Amino acid sequence: MTPLFSLLSGIYNGETTIDQLKKYGNFGIGTFNALDGEMVVVGGNIYQVKHDGLVITAGSRF
Repeated sequence: MTPLFSLLSGIYNGETTIDQLKKYGNFGIGTFNALDGEMVVVGGNIYQVKHDGLVITAGSRF
């Protein structure tokens, strides 16, 4: 099952670690567990955009 298919099917829970994400590069978009904000990865920096528009650093540079 692809991540997009899972999301469209309503499967919002699951854990992926920073180490697992590193295998896919250092740039992209996604979401957090239970749809807790949007994930933006730029230059290896991970940001979490919360529902109110607040942007926080969600992880360290990888």
